Amino acid sequence: GIRKRAEQLIIAADVRDLVAKRKRGEIPDVLLLRGIKKLEADEDKAELAPELITLPEGSIRAADMIRTIQDERLRAATFRRVAELQADLLRNPSEGELGTGVAQDVQTVASVSEEPEETAQEIQTRRGLALILGDAENATSAVEQLPRSFVTAADVRAGTPWPSEPVVGSTFANHTPYIAKFFEDDEQGGTRLEQASRHQGLSSPRVIVVQSGSATLGMVARQLQGTDARDLIGYSAGAVTVRAPIFVAPGATLILSRHDSPVYRLSANAGAFIVNAGNVHIVDAEVVGYDETSGRPLWANADSSTKFRPFLLTWGDGRMNVASSKLVALGYDNAKSFGLSYSSGPEQVSELRDQARPTGVVVDSIFQNLHFGFHSYEAERIQVVGNELRDNVVYALDAHDRTKDTIIALNTVYGTQQRHGITISREVDGGLVIGNMTFDNAGSGIVIDRNSTNNVINANISFRNDQDGVTVFESSCNVLTNNYLASNRRDGLKVRNSIDVGAYSNRIESNANAGV
Repeated sequence: GIRKRAEQLIIAADVRDLVAKRKRGEIPDVLLLRGIKKLEADEDKAELAPELITLPEGSIRAADMIRTIQDERLRAATFRRVAELQADLLRNPSEGELGTGVAQDVQTVASVSEEPEETAQEIQTRRGLALILGDAENATSAVEQLPRSFVTAADVRAGTPWPSEPVVGSTFANHTPYIAKFFEDDEQGGTRLEQASRHQGLSSPRVIVVQSGSATLGMVARQLQGTDARDLIGYSAGAVTVRAPIFVAPGATLILSRHDSPVYRLSANAGAFIVNAGNVHIVDAEVVGYDETSGRPLWANADSSTKFRPFLLTWGDGRMNVASSKLVALGYDNAKSFGLSYSSGPEQVSELRDQARPTGVVVDSIFQNLHFGFHSYEAERIQVVGNELRDNVVYALDAHDRTKDTIIALNTVYGTQQRHGITISREVDGGLVIGNMTFDNAGSGIVIDRNSTNNVINANISFRNDQDGVTVFESSCNVLTNNYLASNRRDGLKVRNSIDVGAYSNRIESNANAGV
């Protein structure tokens, strides 16, 4: 009640006072941490977070506090706001802030070095004080050319079409090349259509098809009533439950929006998934891989990652936008079935005609317990901005195999169970990785590998990962600047078999092994 809220406000005011005292160096960090732990109200935590990041290690303190916010939308919005502010601080540190004045630090270390022949750059590398001392004027000019503002959920909402003249039906899976791919055996000897075949009792199961026009999923459900496909979607006031694969044909549009239903359940028991060669807009909605037997999301970990779970896939010519939404318990260990995926193909189509690469905008959304939170294969110009990716199984954010010109910005990535937070791998070129926070992942915070070039890694925070802050393997001609890499359990920055890697104005400290 009112009394409890008054008590919470008093505690919040006390903590702000502690932050001010900590800035002036009047109290130790432990007293501030003790005060932060007393905060209860989500809104108080959200208001305090921007103040915390101005302190030494403040971004780490802020991230740990924000992840305790229970209101998911407020938590994700606060993470994005803090990522924006932190990126600005990293690009423009104050003169007295830790990480500036590198030359002076190097000279101080050199004066007491036990290795008198060591050069300043060798000392910098050994101590992790800095990477490369470049031309500060030119470096600033280059950094200033990087974008400072990015797409928002409001931009995607504004571009989402109204439903209009939809044509909806059903067909058998073997009748469309976009679905036929999923008849192929996986490593376990099954197919991705096996669940649907078993549920429907058909060797080639029925597939719901949005043939043309623009339809919401609720409209699809209503149009199928009175047909032999009426049991493939269940529609109620609280949720739409999909019990078959859905195919969005080239030129058609499917909309999943809270205006139609707040929750969309893709039944794992019935083998549901969505394959898109047209346009899909997921806006202000929740999409869940759902176990109808238990009545809960079908959670996965490393031991259960080969078990079928529903997924979302956009093929060549397709666009999928995800904005202000929550994706939960999707994807499993099978090609093109990882969770939210964008891929060229399928081969049966690409062999017949040229295709545009798949694309889309993924913004201000939450990804929880997907096999891969985001995955791309030969995609182009995808923007992944302002999302919270947590507790995903293998990778959180994975731009792979000849994906081009990707923007990965202002995301918060943590708790990845098996591999890395942000991955750029196998000839992925021209990407911008800006202002992300990636921490507490089983692998490295950020990885660039396998001949990925011309990527810019700017103003990111990577801390407390089980491997490196940033890993660059066999990937030349990349630039890393203004990043904060701290308290990782291997190296701050690790570079292997790569040339022309520019790294400057980075703050690297307190990593278990080498700074660089």
